[in-house]
Amino acid sequence: MQQPMPRGAFYFFINKGHSLLKAVWFDGTGLCLFCKRLEKGTFTWPQPASVSEEKWMQITPSALSLLLDGIELKQCMKKAWYEA
Repeated sequence: MQQPMPRGAFYFFINKGHSLLKAVWFDGTGLCLFCKRLEKGTFTWPQPASVSEEKWMQITPSALSLLLDGIELKQCMKKAWYEA
């Protein structure tokens, strides 16, 4: 039996080329889908701290904000394509 989605949880998915990020959010009444596609560059997807067979991980809201702003979480610097 499948467990229901927790209310308020976001699930993020990234394509193979790391240029498209999709978020699924359940607000209690239905699912919402958000997408962000980059014209140039790629998202730097964080790596899990430990190697496991799990295909998911949790990140903090501040880490998500950095990811969406084009900041590489490993080195905490803006990527060259993002700099104005």
